[in-house]
Amino acid sequence: MNFQLINNNIWNLPKLIHCHCESYIDKQWDFHLSTKFSRSLSNVYISAFKFQLNQIYQLFQYASHLKHLSIYIDSDENHEYKPISISTLIDLKIFNFYTSDTSKVITFLQNLPNLHRLNINLSCNLIDGYQWKQIIRYYLSKLKIFNLNMKKKFSIDQNIQERVDELINSFQSSFWINEHQ
Repeated sequence: MNFQLINNNIWNLPKLIHCHCESYIDKQWDFHLSTKFSRSLSNVYISAFKFQLNQIYQLFQYASHLKHLSIYIDSDENHEYKPISISTLIDLKIFNFYTSDTSKVITFLQNLPNLHRLNINLSCNLIDGYQWKQIIRYYLSKLKIFNLNMKKKFSIDQNIQERVDELINSFQSSFWINEHQ
């Protein structure tokens, strides 16, 4: 299947506002970016493909009016990317952000200054409440809705209860209890 051709044809629709691309096959393909510009596209939902971080920035170059984005990110490859500010995005849903380097997640989120809603599922590494507080306070000041799900596999020799307690305690400050219930 030629995904490049499909994407180019979709992006070429002059009045396209919403694009919903879902797969019912238990497989995710690498996303092939369109080489066409879309001036109308504002909502994109893509669960059938996985994105690298550098592809997200390219996506915004070809669909510069995106306000709502739902995607799967797999950023453990060694692709170098240059973060750019994405000021149009107000609603972001990440089905699964797979990375072993949490600094990639943080750097990505720091460049979304107008984000109002964030729904994120992290796999592989955890970001504690102290780090999330810093991200929200200094970079996501317009955030109104924040849904977080994190998954991590621990090795048998780690003190799992201690790690879980530390993580839960990091979300026990007044920032979380009073300001961001």
